[in-house]
Amino acid sequence: KYEEKEKVRASHILIKVAKDATPEQVAAAKAKADKLSAQAKAGEDFAKLAKDNSEGPTASRGGDLNFFARGRMVKEFDAKAFSMKVGEISEPVRTRFGWHVIKVTEHKDAQTRSFEEVKENLRKMLEGRSKRKARTELLKSLTDKASVEIFLPADAQPEPVKLTPKK
Repeated sequence: KYEEKEKVRASHILIKVAKDATPEQVAAAKAKADKLSAQAKAGEDFAKLAKDNSEGPTASRGGDLNFFARGRMVKEFDAKAFSMKVGEISEPVRTRFGWHVIKVTEHKDAQTRSFEEVKENLRKMLEGRSKRKARTELLKSLTDKASVEIFLPADAQPEPVKLTPKK
């Protein structure tokens, strides 16, 4: 429960390719992605290139996808992002969405969170479990001791009781 998977933080530039795109359209999108990859590798600001050129929803954030665990992205993107070093910029990668130029900005190895990090969560979980158990036991003991008698005739329809909360 307290293990964290390996994660990377990456940014990307997406050049979309329609599902029914012609080979010429695919090639044109790839050429644009190749050019952007070369510009980024030459030292141009990746975030600015993404803002100005990406056709994906992260363009306004400079292409930043934040951290994601292995297996969260489409297979081709995921495989490339997790094979890269921090700071590395990829050649264009084709997915069902189009061509991606990826830049890995951070990497976190898989880890188990320390006791200090999870101590408060554990305390609350155990406290809640203890309260639920005590409440269940109290209700059972009260139910076992209770005696209920009904003095209404069998055909009587009791008026509904209306409860109003105290203010």
